[in-house]
Parts: sequence; structure tokens; C-alpha cells
Amino acid sequence: MFSRIYIFFFLFLISGNTLAQNFCTLPYKGKVRAAAKTSISKGKLQTYNTVGEFLASLPTDGYMRKTSINNNSLRTRDEDMNIFISNATIFYMKKEADNDLHVIIGDVIDGTKTNLLTIEIAGLPSVSSADYSTLLEARKSIYYQFQPFFDSKRKSQLLRKPYPQIAVTGSLFFDNWHYAASNDITRPKTVFELHPVTKIVFLKK
Repeated sequence: MFSRIYIFFFLFLISGNTLAQNFCTLPYKGKVRAAAKTSISKGKLQTYNTVGEFLASLPTDGYMRKTSINNNSLRTRDEDMNIFISNATIFYMKKEADNDLHVIIGDVIDGTKTNLLTIEIAGLPSVSSADYSTLLEARKSIYYQFQPFFDSKRKSQLLRKPYPQIAVTGSLFFDNWHYAASNDITRPKTVFELHPVTKIVFLKK
């Protein structure tokens, strides 16, 4: 009887480790601007207290679409910086076909969700990449915080109160492949992103 329990427990641990490995080590499978999406900017770190403060610092999407940016561009001069936001709220997550984890963050002001921003926990570059280990740790951080979601077949999750609070660091990226929306918790008003996220810390409530 004891041996059966031991074997079951061992298989359970192996299964959990396999699930973690499956998500955490998934490679990036996209094509559009793949090099920019899976590499960390060499630019300076800019620090902001809130998502709204960061959004106010950005050029407009219209301005960015008039630049030479295209679907094969490396990180451009306007994107070549790293961003740290010390306090943000997670509202929504979605598993993407390219193995990115699409996350919507923002601020809560007077009980209202506002200042929405997309951050992407990127699918991984080649293991030979200098940024591989950093991006792997970012995937591990969010996996262990929301393990039931990642181990399920669900593709997306709209979070409920109390919303998770995070501090997040990532490289600035303009997702020229998409267009902004409004009045939709899953689609912010800008297509600027933090992509890839390089560090995510869950704050104590």
C-alpha cells in the first residue's frame, strides 16, 4: 500500500514538473518582428510609478505608423529603451498561438479599470541567445503565480477582484501588426507594449 502511494505521489510530481516545463520553455513561433520580440533592448531604463504615467510619456500610435517601422524591423530608435512600472494591476491573460502570453495591465482609479497596456511574456528565443535565461525566468514567475490557468485547456482568463498587483520591467515595443481599440478590457487604446517582459514581481497585498 505504501509503495503505491509513493509511486502515485512521484508521478504527480513528475506530471507537475512536466506541465511547468511545457509552458516555461515554449519557443517563440511567430514571424513578424521576431528578433525584436525575443530580445532585450540595450537602451536605458526609464522608471514610472503607474501605467498612466508611462502612457503619458509615449508618442502617438499615428506618429509611429509614419516611421519606417515594418514587419521585419529590429527594435527601432523610438522603441530602444527599457521600462520599469512600479505599480500595475493585471486584468486579463491570453495564451497566444505564437507562445507569447498576452497580458493586459493598467491602473484602478476610483474603482474603475483604466490606462490599459499590453505586456507580453515572450515565447523564448534560441537557448544560445544571451537573453534566454532572463526571459525564461519571466515565464517561470507568472507560471507559478497562476499555475491552475496554465495547466488547464483554457486559452484566456479575465481576472476578478482582488486583482493581482505587480511591478514589471520590459522592453518598449510598438506592435505595428495590430491596431488599437477602445472600451474593451482586452484591447488597449495603444499598441505600444512591453515586449518582452524581462521581470515581473507580484506585490504583497
